[in-house]
Amino acid sequence: MVNLGTVYLTANLKNDARILADGDSLKVASPGFTIVREGFAKDHPELVVKFLQVYQKALEWQNEHFEESVDILAKQKNLDKDVVRQVLKNNPAYNRPTSKEIIAEQQRTADFQQSLGVIKKKIDTGDVVDNSFIEKALKEK
Repeated sequence: MVNLGTVYLTANLKNDARILADGDSLKVASPGFTIVREGFAKDHPELVVKFLQVYQKALEWQNEHFEESVDILAKQKNLDKDVVRQVLKNNPAYNRPTSKEIIAEQQRTADFQQSLGVIKKKIDTGDVVDNSFIEKALKEK
């Protein structure tokens, strides 16, 4: 659950570095995604929903027991507790449907990467988002 890129940035901030630009100042969203193979989701939709429900409970526990979560993650990842605490505050995890705005932002990123040749063919990011699992998981919670 801890984003290592954010850990690196936060660790540098602790050592008197300063942020020149971030997602807020650049108006760029950089969300995390929960991804499942299409075949697995088709064959085991109930397991996908169950996973998302358990993940939701874990996030709720983390938020309700914040300092204990910091202790556990710091020990598990061998990181400074202040760094982990700041990472969790700066980069909260969510378990919710992907919004149209995020899909559009991802489309701009995919189009940009295609223009650079990083992605070889056109990708429609809306085609790979299926909110039905998370919607069902949160509804049946």
